[in-house]
Amino acid sequence: MNKDFYKTVQQLNTNKFEDYKFLVFDLRDVFSKYDKINRGNLLEDRNIEGYELSSKYIKPAKKTFNEKLDEFVTKFFWKGNEELIRNEIKNNPKILEDVKRESHNYFMPLDLGDMYSDGPSWVDVVSVRERHFKTNFDSGYYINPSRDFNASTNKKEGCFVATFAYNSYDHPSVLVLRRFRDEVLFKNLFGRGFVKFYYRYSPIIVKFFQNINFPKSLVRVVISVLIKLLPKHLR
Repeated sequence: MNKDFYKTVQQLNTNKFEDYKFLVFDLRDVFSKYDKINRGNLLEDRNIEGYELSSKYIKPAKKTFNEKLDEFVTKFFWKGNEELIRNEIKNNPKILEDVKRESHNYFMPLDLGDMYSDGPSWVDVVSVRERHFKTNFDSGYYINPSRDFNASTNKKEGCFVATFAYNSYDHPSVLVLRRFRDEVLFKNLFGRGFVKFYYRYSPIIVKFFQNINFPKSLVRVVISVLIKLLPKHLR
């Protein structure tokens, strides 16, 4: 990857869907071909040092790709930016169906090979993005932004621990936590990774609490403290 690649990526306009498509299809294909050649060279001459050096060289370019992809996903498919996708729908009524069909390409970051990273894996990132898109797609939120996409959200995707503590999916404290999820966590990469992690393991925690008859009052105390730490506009 040379300087022209970085220049091309930086010049992509995150307000233009055509540039988005160019990134996730054309530029992704460049990396796919490079990785294939790199793996082929490894299998051919067993030069693991050369393979690792080559992989290390390409990693910064992949990181640049992922950063730009995150900008595009936020601009077109995250809450608060519906105007861009609505305008795109006017020009291309089938655009949402195209994204749904090719969602893995539109939402999948490049694998950086960080096997031992503490952050969310690319699988986690794709899962959160695809689920978010599907929720909004199914509810019609992208077509009609005045609709609240949370209205059609499956109740199983609520705050499991808080729901357990208050015995209600619609308790005011639970609503505050859901608002924090939607307005803060869903708007950045690591927040979405945390949500994915939470949905995976919180049901296990709740089941454990139920099995040992853990006092719900203690959970409510912890939640109350956490809520007080949130910005006032979310409470």
